[in-house]
Amino acid sequence: ARTVFRSPVTKTIVPIDVTSQVVFGYDLLEKLPRAGSRTGALLRELLPGAFRAHRQRLGLEGIYVHDVVALVAALHPELFTTEPMHGDVETEGDLTHGVTVFDRRARPEDSPNMEVAVDVNEAGVVDCILRGLAQAA
Repeated sequence: ARTVFRSPVTKTIVPIDVTSQVVFGYDLLEKLPRAGSRTGALLRELLPGAFRAHRQRLGLEGIYVHDVVALVAALHPELFTTEPMHGDVETEGDLTHGVTVFDRRARPEDSPNMEVAVDVNEAGVVDCILRGLAQAA
């Protein structure tokens, strides 16, 4: 990750605190493609376990779809608010090894090396995901 962060390529990062703003509740099951479709059948098979795991491990009455939200950011960047920031990955700390660090100070020491998503249009992302599932059916 540090190599990618320090590379000169253009990059946008969607941190977990932003993807966590999108939570699908149990009502998602009613919005899935019909059970007769391959997509609907697969999701109805997989999602109950995901809901159980999120409830047991996180105490959450819904599920996060972090990777899907990040994919939506790539396809529909207009649904996200980003800010230029300098980011890096800690590689030496005992407690912080592998932690992503963003410099959010008004006057950072290093110039920005990426765009970082700081907010998301939750309703827009949910709608985008549901439309994608419907099209996949």
